[in-house]
Amino acid sequence: MHTLKIKKRIGVCVKDQGGTILERNKVVVGTCGEVCDQFCLRMFYQSQAKGGMGFNLFKRVRTREERVADVMISEVEGQLTTMLYPLDDQIANCLEKYSKFNLTPSEFKIASLLLRGYSNREIANLLFISIATLKKHVNSIYHKVPADLRPR
Repeated sequence: MHTLKIKKRIGVCVKDQGGTILERNKVVVGTCGEVCDQFCLRMFYQSQAKGGMGFNLFKRVRTREERVADVMISEVEGQLTTMLYPLDDQIANCLEKYSKFNLTPSEFKIASLLLRGYSNREIANLLFISIATLKKHVNSIYHKVPADLRPR
């Protein structure tokens, strides 16, 4: 029974070296979209160019569909296998918990972006604020939210 739950939560996509999809499941389609943009191939080969091994883990990756997932990519016998663990449900659960800590609307938006893997610079640019202002908001979030629930 537990294995069936995992299969419904983990996305799997297998491609050949040319990027042709050999197999993928519904979780991948829901996370990455119907049309493959070869994002996983680019991530994998960029990490290889930096001395990566045949196995790579990427945390809080944002897809073209603005979904968030932890991604593991491995290459075996010329096939690239991508496994996605979508984080949308966990992010929604965290944000629901955050609503109990009296965050301001700005703090809540920043916490949401942090949970989705945005960097400080990306958040500051999106919200048209300085890095210094962003850091003040983040410090305020850290004072209000217990350490075990804070965005990382």
